[in-house]
Amino acid sequence: MEQTYRHEHIVIDRASIDDSKALLESTGNTIAYWVSEPNKGIYHPMLTGIKIAKGTYLLFLNGGDTLL
Repeated sequence: MEQTYRHEHIVIDRASIDDSKALLESTGNTIAYWVSEPNKGIYHPMLTGIKIAKGTYLLFLNGGDTLL
């Protein structure tokens, strides 16, 4: 059985000072939503992503995480 749901990528960046913002800008429309701004702690961007997400399941990757 093939998966029919298209993945929705949401990136909430904590106003990184590296090249993260330039990388996000270069992705075109492969990312459903992204923002790079200061936030109010570790859970603030997660709650923002939950509010924006349209899918049934959520997967969070944080700084230093790897998805295999």
